[in-house]
Amino acid sequence: MLNKLVPEIEGICSHSESLNRSDDKVSTPPVSKLIQAFESKAHLEELDVEERGLTNNQSPADSIASVREQTGNLRALFEQLHLDAANASVLLKEEREGRKTANATFGS
Repeated sequence: MLNKLVPEIEGICSHSESLNRSDDKVSTPPVSKLIQAFESKAHLEELDVEERGLTNNQSPADSIASVREQTGNLRALFEQLHLDAANASVLLKEEREGRKTANATFGS
C-alpha cells in the first residue's frame, strides 16, 4: 500500500512545484484599467483563500517539504508496524507451542 502511496505523493509534489515555477514566469498582458481593477480584486481574493489554506504562513515549497517529511514519517511508522506484527506473530506461535507442550506433558 505504501509503495503505491509514496509515488503518488511525489507526483503531486512535483506537479505542484512545476505549477509554482510556471506561476512565477507568467506575465500579464496589457489590459484596460477597469479590467485590471477587477482582476486585481479577484487575484487578492484568491491569495486570501490560498493563505488561509497554508498553515503557519508556509510557502508552497515549505508545504511540499512538509508533505515529503510526513511521508517519510509515515513510511517509518509502517515499517515499525510491520516489524511489530512479525514479532507478535512469532510470540503467538511460541505461546501456542508452549501450550501444546504443556497439554501433552500434563495430559489435558
